[in-house]
Amino acid sequence: MRNIKIRFHKDLYPIAAVEKAIKTFSHVTNAKLEKKKEYYIVTLVNRELDKELLLRGNFLNCVLMFTKTIL
Repeated sequence: MRNIKIRFHKDLYPIAAVEKAIKTFSHVTNAKLEKKKEYYIVTLVNRELDKELLLRGNFLNCVLMFTKTIL
């Protein structure tokens, strides 16, 4: 297993979008959310090494989609 860290700048991404994406992906990966000064940092546990880019890309797209619907 490998961890994937993704940073979301607080000025661009609402926390609700990040949390909703984490919930949406809960059946695929375990996720940990850290709230730092300027960023939300999401750590995804990738269960399949060969699908790391697919998981990362799909999670990013999900956050973007939820950001659009929230804003």
